Amino acid sequence: MRLTNPRYYEQVNIVCGQLETENFGLCPTDLQALISNTSIIFHVAATVRFDEHIRTAYNINVVGTNTILSLAKQMTHLKSFVHVSTAYSHCDKWSIDETFYSPTLTANELSIITQHATDEQLAILNEHLIGNKPNTYTLTKATAEDLVREAVSELPISVFRPSVVFPTLEEPMPFWMKGFNSVLAVILAIGIGLYRVYLGNADCTVDIVPADRTINAMMKGFNSVLAIGVATATGLYRALLMNLQKAVDLVPSDRTINAMVALAWYQTIPKQKTQSCSVLNFVSADDNSILSGDFLGLIHRDWILAKEANKSTVWKTSYVVTSNPTLYTILFYIFHFVPAIVFSLTERLTNQKPQVMKFYRKIKHFGKLLAFFCLNEWQFENNNLHSMIDAMSIEDRKRFDASLNTFTWKTMFRGSLHRAVSLYMLRERVTKEEYKKKMVYRVLVHNVLTLLVKALSVYFILYFTAQLINKFFVN
Repeated sequence: MRLTNPRYYEQVNIVCGQLETENFGLCPTDLQALISNTSIIFHVAATVRFDEHIRTAYNINVVGTNTILSLAKQMTHLKSFVHVSTAYSHCDKWSIDETFYSPTLTANELSIITQHATDEQLAILNEHLIGNKPNTYTLTKATAEDLVREAVSELPISVFRPSVVFPTLEEPMPFWMKGFNSVLAVILAIGIGLYRVYLGNADCTVDIVPADRTINAMMKGFNSVLAIGVATATGLYRALLMNLQKAVDLVPSDRTINAMVALAWYQTIPKQKTQSCSVLNFVSADDNSILSGDFLGLIHRDWILAKEANKSTVWKTSYVVTSNPTLYTILFYIFHFVPAIVFSLTERLTNQKPQVMKFYRKIKHFGKLLAFFCLNEWQFENNNLHSMIDAMSIEDRKRFDASLNTFTWKTMFRGSLHRAVSLYMLRERVTKEEYKKKMVYRVLVHNVLTLLVKALSVYFILYFTAQLINKFFVN
């Protein structure tokens, strides 16, 4: 950007706001500037916490959406509005098409409930309110989509539903990420040897999409901030509306401007009456699927073969996947609770700050939050994505690559993902020196203990089998 347009920052205006407040808490001058000058809106802002209190989730995800819709209706130059939702907003259905669905609770119903109930009452009623939804995040995102549905006749608006957003494929660099990501948190915990039992179905498809094929902003952790494109002043988005190719002149030629931005353009081109792009599912299942077991296996294999560690690594990376909740509970206490006691005693003896027990409590809570998504899989329709790509010129498809079948996960994961996860989530580099320093003997102990457990398991199986044979046949 600096090479192409050294003074680009003079064309960028940043306006700060709060989603929970009226008109985002903007001063009259900023508010009027947005209303007068905005031609494209990307509404990305949301709270993505699965365990968010329903009042907070409602105020940010629903009230925030309603406010930006109200502002959009006053914008005289508005050409396109992209509302970012999630592919799992209606995860209580196993087949999800590119269409609007009825929410569990409408915005009006949620408003009445949150206004007349205390926080304690809402916490007690939480399971009844979310119904078949797994959490308040999916509940409120579905309600926000319903607000968008009501505004379709008045605004040039589309709903963009990405699945689980993964680190970048290419831009600005491979595996770049910023902020917390639930899938990567699991990978990191397995890699440093603390997460050893995974509740999930290894035969289910995990639907993930690279961040740069979605939009880089998706990885920046938007939480309670205003995400609006103020386009008229820069001229960038007006060029985008006329031709995708022209918009790239203001950025480096190899920059991936992706599906979300392409959707803003696609919303403006004339379509047949039979065509509609009110909803676009940005998912990989049909175009580039991978099973959960293969996904974890590829990453685990690379972490093992690299023989690298960081300062936070405590044990050899190893994990067990089970879809049986009872077995998971048993294995959790064996592989998590018992080691937690050992590590906690070590912390006390070495006068370290006690953190391990806190970490394992978080793991248990985190596993409970993710269980619904790890044990199930969904069928998604993504015809609108293909139609959008088909509508782009060959040159635009290269520069604004939104396709998900032009790479393989096996190639993407090979070699560097564990380094990126450690660097961006822990701010620590993995090195072979650190591995040799602290892991050689721990790996040896791990292997000895594994053989011992296997030998004891075989012994007890044979022993009890012999007892049963002796009881029923010999006597």
